[in-house]
Amino acid sequence: MQGSGGIGPGTTINLFEINLKTGARLSEEKIIWRGTGDIYPEGPHLYKHKGWYYLLIAEGGTHGGHMVTMARSQNVFGPYDSCPNNPVLTARDTQEYIQYTGHCELFKDEKAQWWGVCLGGRLDTQGRCPMGRETFLTRVDWDGEWPVFDQVELNPRGLLATRSSPRLTAEGGLDYLYIRDAIMSNYRLENDHSSLTLTASSVDLSHPADSPTFIGKRQRKLAGTSSVVLKGIEDSWSSAKIKAGLACYKEEHRFSRIYYDADQQAVVLELVNAAKKIVRTEKHTLGEAPCSLLFRIEYTEKQYSLLYSFEPHVGNDWTCLGTVDTLDITDPDFTGPIIGVYAVGQMEGVQVQFDGLSVE
Repeated sequence: MQGSGGIGPGTTINLFEINLKTGARLSEEKIIWRGTGDIYPEGPHLYKHKGWYYLLIAEGGTHGGHMVTMARSQNVFGPYDSCPNNPVLTARDTQEYIQYTGHCELFKDEKAQWWGVCLGGRLDTQGRCPMGRETFLTRVDWDGEWPVFDQVELNPRGLLATRSSPRLTAEGGLDYLYIRDAIMSNYRLENDHSSLTLTASSVDLSHPADSPTFIGKRQRKLAGTSSVVLKGIEDSWSSAKIKAGLACYKEEHRFSRIYYDADQQAVVLELVNAAKKIVRTEKHTLGEAPCSLLFRIEYTEKQYSLLYSFEPHVGNDWTCLGTVDTLDITDPDFTGPIIGVYAVGQMEGVQVQFDGLSVE
């Protein structure tokens, strides 16, 4: 059993033996490597290869200094000798588009070709990284004593997709996400998993501890579209001060959203980044309550466009309420945005219906 231990940033790579059947510890914990001297040596993986134990770890933190280093020993408990080519993989001090590479794992495919799977982030020259850390694949050649990693690219060398490859499937709705400990009675999903009925709560997206009525999916494409229809808008929503719509959520400090404000009979765009002290709103007053509203978020690497329309919707009949620079929601993120629907209000039990939720 290996792992990183100690008080950061001076962690160490430690090892002890366990009973695989019971999990009982069989030996004292031993420090087997301290890394190459950078901060936070962590995330170890051990491989037995050609009579050697190869130790693969991450160092340098998980952003600008992130890197992959290796050591090896003929005894699993060490001592481990550092690879002369360390770091074996990094984007630090480079102009590579994919930055922050590290926390790697090695595997060999069915044709005996080695590959590395690592974390990284698509970072543009102005510092935009809206998707946060993602997972990347890179080719590895291990013909010599040490593996040689390709620099991480969007299209890895030697990667060929085949039509005969089976498509992975899963039960519908498993990719839905909630915020913290969701109150599941506030959600009803229909069989198509895109029609949802939400019970509005008084907890908004900015609350630091409680769970708002919000359900969404991870943004999967850097350039894509998400949309939904808000159905069955009622005049009674005004007294309940219902706000319901489509949101792009990072955490309670950072989100953008487009929603219907029943009290104001208006469509509102809101951007919040508490750390950067950004609070921005745009509002279109409708004059009367519509029966339904269509919300749409279009996104690229540089911006989110927040749009709305009315039913019956025809062609490109969308009103763009505003755009959000992705730099305004970029920070040193571990994860990317969740795009979904929410409902907030000041009266208990108000139900809000959404139809056709689609997230790319």
